[in-house]
Formats: sequence, C-alpha cells, structure tokens
Amino acid sequence: MLEFFDLDGRLLTTLRLLLTRPGALSVEFSADRRAAYTAPLRLCIATGLLFFFVAGLFAVPEETVSEVDVTVGDSPSADVSAAPLTAAELAAIAPYLEAAEMARLETRAARHTDTRLVLRDLIVEMRAAQDDGMFSPLLLRLTLPSLVQLLVAPDVFIGRLNEKLPFAMLLLLPAYAGVLWLLFRSASRYYVEHLVFALHVHAFGFIVLSIGALAPARFGALAALASLAALLATGLYVLLAMRTYYAAGWYACGWRWLTAGTFYLLMLAPALLFVLALTILPGFG
Repeated sequence: MLEFFDLDGRLLTTLRLLLTRPGALSVEFSADRRAAYTAPLRLCIATGLLFFFVAGLFAVPEETVSEVDVTVGDSPSADVSAAPLTAAELAAIAPYLEAAEMARLETRAARHTDTRLVLRDLIVEMRAAQDDGMFSPLLLRLTLPSLVQLLVAPDVFIGRLNEKLPFAMLLLLPAYAGVLWLLFRSASRYYVEHLVFALHVHAFGFIVLSIGALAPARFGALAALASLAALLATGLYVLLAMRTYYAAGWYACGWRWLTAGTFYLLMLAPALLFVLALTILPGFG
C-alpha cells in the first residue's frame, strides 16, 4: 500500500505543485519533466481512495441512526393512512426481505408516521402492478432491501452512494479528456496530454471533496455548505488550470470551461444512475 501511494519526496512535490499552482503540474508532464512527480493515474487513484476513506470514516453508522417516536393521535380524526400497518400489509412485503431487514422495518414503521405512509404507497403500487400484469418479483427482491435501508437509515444509504461517487467521476475521465481535445484543438496537444490534465484536476477535486467530507451528514446545513464550497473551489480551480495549461485568455478559456463543465454534468447524470444501480443491487453495496 505504501508503495502504491508513493510516499516519498515525489508525492509531496506533486501535491505542493498541484494545490498551489493550478495547471502547472500538467505543464511539467507535457514538457517531459515528469521524473520528479507522481504518475497522474496513480495520483488520481490515490486521492480517490483518500476520499473513500474520509467519506467512510465520517459516515453515519447504521446503529447510531436516531429513532424519534412519532405516534398517531387517538382522536377519531386521525389520518387512517398513518395508522399502524396491518398484518396483511406487512405480509405483502415480507417475502422480499430477510428476517432482520423485516424486523428493522417493522420497528421503524411502528415509530415513524412518514415510514408508514411511504410503505402504504409502495404496497398500493405493488398491488396495482400485479393487477396490470407488470409485477416483477425478481426486481422487487433486488431493489426492496436498499429501498428499506433508505427508509430506515437514509444517512447510511446516502453515505454508501457518496462512497461510489468517485467511480462515476473516474468513468467520465476518457470522455472529459475527449471534450477537452475537441475544445482546445488549437493548442496542438495530443489526446493523452488532455487526459493527464483531466487526471490532475480530478485529483484536486478528490482532495477538496475529502476536506468537504470532514463535515458528517448529521451536521445537516454545515455538511451541505461544505460540499457546495468543495464543488465551487473545484470549478474555479479547473478554470485557473485551463488558463495555465492551454495558455489562453479569460474569454477563450471561459467559454470552453463552461462548455466542458456543462457536458461533464450532463455525462455525470447517467454515470450517477449507474452508480445508484450498483448501490441498490445486492453484492455491490
């Protein structure tokens, strides 16, 4: 592991240049002055693993998810949809869950009105799908456990999803480099040079996201603010790095930065859907 992270003077030199002079590290590699620095792919993977570690370290443990009692009023006007789940309703879900998952769900539903409401809507949709001949027991068996976890411990589920975010970002690297190659054709750089630039800005993004992840999800607004600051810092860094690496002015870099960023976000959506599927399907959680 230490060999992989390349824990020597090269890593420190690389990080110092990466963090303090946007784009300069990519310039060094294009100028064939790379011997003193950590390889771009290794740097990107190492920073991605750092984000995994920090996100997992500060994730909300499943056993610490708070249980706040929410009871249904005894008045005749109490909403019947918030009443305790019946045995028939629980039986409609039980075949698709493990015993432990079912027990946790029953405990949560007994205490939380919102969980009962969501489960009732789910059961209604299941029965409607059965009546329409569109019911898929296999699909439900694959997805229901993760949906239950989203109900019972949403912070845990979101933590699992965040841990897989770097996978989505890494999937986009070749495509993002291709977009840079198209936008900066006048720079007369090879595709691999754009790929090195993409690896470097992603490495910076992983480092900043790791810092943002130091604010656990349980902190609510603080965690959201930290994540937003990390994203804004990364976006600004990419713009500054483009100006240095492609030696272009603000306008020339600005519209290309905006175009590449928009395309990246559009590509990120299907990548995140893929990651979401990995989070929901068993064996990948």
